[in-house]
Amino acid sequence: MKKVAIVTGASRGIGRAVAKRLAQDGFTVVVNYMSNAAEAEEVVAELKGIGGNAVAIQADVSSPPDVERLLNETNTKFGKRRRRGSQLGHHAPFAYWQE
Repeated sequence: MKKVAIVTGASRGIGRAVAKRLAQDGFTVVVNYMSNAAEAEEVVAELKGIGGNAVAIQADVSSPPDVERLLNETNTKFGKRRRRGSQLGHHAPFAYWQE
């Protein structure tokens, strides 16, 4: 079963650690970031370096149109999934799809 996770704030701190763990657990990880593309691409490279699959997508999760675009881009890249969600914390929400 292919699993895809969107991790917000994944370019640093707790979000980065969560993204790494999910990649180790076999998830394809969407590294969401708000403003620092270079940090997000570092995380993507790190995840790919440990055998994971990852992409970076910019979105401000406090903006409903940005969230919609984030979900649409994820669906475009990885196909539509049944949505399941979990909240890791106020500043680090996370959602995943699986086939």
